Amino acid sequence: MVFGALNANKADRQMSISELHPVQIVIDGEIKSIPIFDSWEIEGISSMAYHFKDPKVIYIDRGNALVKIDLHRRESNFLNIENLKDVHEITMIDNTLWIANTGFNEAVAFNIIKERVEDRIDLFTLDFFSKQKTTKNNKEMESIDKFHLNQVFLGIDNNLYGLVHHTYGKQLIKHVEHKKIKLQGDGGVINMSNNKPIPLNLKSPHTVRIVQNSYWVCDSGNFTINIYSPDWKLKNKIKTNGYGRGADFSKKLGFFYVGISELRKRYIKLLKLQVGKNMVQIFSINKKELIEEIILNSIEQVNNLYLVDRKVGMDLLEL
Repeated sequence: MVFGALNANKADRQMSISELHPVQIVIDGEIKSIPIFDSWEIEGISSMAYHFKDPKVIYIDRGNALVKIDLHRRESNFLNIENLKDVHEITMIDNTLWIANTGFNEAVAFNIIKERVEDRIDLFTLDFFSKQKTTKNNKEMESIDKFHLNQVFLGIDNNLYGLVHHTYGKQLIKHVEHKKIKLQGDGGVINMSNNKPIPLNLKSPHTVRIVQNSYWVCDSGNFTINIYSPDWKLKNKIKTNGYGRGADFSKKLGFFYVGISELRKRYIKLLKLQVGKNMVQIFSINKKELIEEIILNSIEQVNNLYLVDRKVGMDLLEL
């Protein structure tokens, strides 16, 4: 199941909301859109998570709100969570739904049993951020406070981590020909259990998955999947055919699936790179080799992807 969207910047868009199919299922060699999500008429959908005990109860992120869908009852309702902005990944850890509240640089913990927010971790309150020196702005460069938290996840060591674009909470902006270009390249993870940053020199990273006791991370801006040991030492890199975002894997088949987004128009000109296509790339976990590509239409970027139980997929199609 692939989640997609229109490009965030309107200058990059070539589609309208009416042309967008934000959630699509690849099943029996066909790609089918899920009508219930088309009917929402929104600019995209970022992520989902299962109830920790029931795969037929799922949680869907709509950017500034979360929706609970009960496939048993064929009904849905909004969760009572205030102050959400530009939510990226949502992750179920036991009975807690951890929300990467990207627009506010915070991690939000929502207890799905009590149906209430139990914690909000503001990354700007972490000790290491307050100790950072302030960068002086000039005509060519400026610095803004921003972590861009993409995902909260439980590590191999059972610590709570956040995947961020800017490990120390400082984003550099370069001024070029009356335009502002966001500089990437100091992405990494933050161990939120002990408040320690781990810089990995990632460029616009997305989507950590734990595969065979290793961390697999999309180093999106460098067009690679990076593989790290449990103590975050780089073990290997796999080249992707574009900007990776969203991934899942099958232990049974030994495959790793990653979503690839077409490069945005303004970056093609500035970076002089060839435009790719929206697709799913499938890699052998053991051989680290590309097995197959599935081309996607009716979206402008891939936000996420999931391997789902066939019955769950069919129930969603029939909603």
